[in-house]
Parts: sequence; structure tokens; C-alpha cells
Amino acid sequence: MPISVIFENLEYGSSIEELIENYGVTRNQIQSILDFAARSAASPPVDPAQAIDANTF
Repeated sequence: MPISVIFENLEYGSSIEELIENYGVTRNQIQSILDFAARSAASPPVDPAQAIDANTF
């Protein structure tokens, strides 16, 4: 199931309990997705060109 389904359902007012019941996911899975999204949103963007270590080639 695409992660976007979780966000779309939450955006439209579904509860976590409804997601668990309707999609067969666990509370832990949903919490992991939300935690990852929160960390990603809080982190400054990374320029992919600068993230490459030239010594690895």
C-alpha cells in the first residue's frame, strides 16, 4: 500500500483506528510513517550533488 494512502486518509479525517481496521496495518506501522515524516520535515533539505562523497568513486 502506498504511504500516500495513509496521509490522504488522515487528511480527509480518518482516524488511526479506521486505518487499522480498513487497511490491515498496525498502529506501530502508522506511527513509524508519521515519525519518519516528522523527522523529514524537520531536517534541512540536502543538495544531492553535494551529498556524494567524491572519494567513493
